[in-house]
Amino acid sequence: MRSLSLLLCLLPAACAAADAGPSLQRRPVEDRPLGDPAPRPAPVAPAGPELAGRIAALRAQAMAAHQEFLALAPDAQAAGAASSAAGSEAWIRAQQLLSQLEGRRGPTVAALAEIDSLVIETLARGNGAGIAELEAAQAELGRLTAAQDAAIAEIRGRLAG
Repeated sequence: MRSLSLLLCLLPAACAAADAGPSLQRRPVEDRPLGDPAPRPAPVAPAGPELAGRIAALRAQAMAAHQEFLALAPDAQAAGAASSAAGSEAWIRAQQLLSQLEGRRGPTVAALAEIDSLVIETLARGNGAGIAELEAAQAELGRLTAAQDAAIAEIRGRLAG
């Protein structure tokens, strides 16, 4: 009886076909690298003549304003260093020069703001034409405004103390 029950248990295994289950061999998909393939950057068109002219004009505006800023900065820094107590003649002179310096910074900031707007508009259009030139101008004008900010902050720090 015991051998009969053993035989009945083994009978279904003997009747199964050799190819009834899935193959355990590697499939072609398993040889592919994991993850998505890196997207190829689309070629970006250069700026058209109108945009290139606008970028050049904004850069020229910012550079001219920065040169005026640089011409006044040593006087403002010297006045800030020489200033004494708040309300004194030297302090008032330093405050006036600081105000003039901030005024000369304005065109550089305005040019950077317009470049930022052009970047947004270009990206919104989706074609990216001129984006490389815009980003280069954005970086350049960003460096100019950062240098101006640092100079103004240094003078303010002297006047506050």
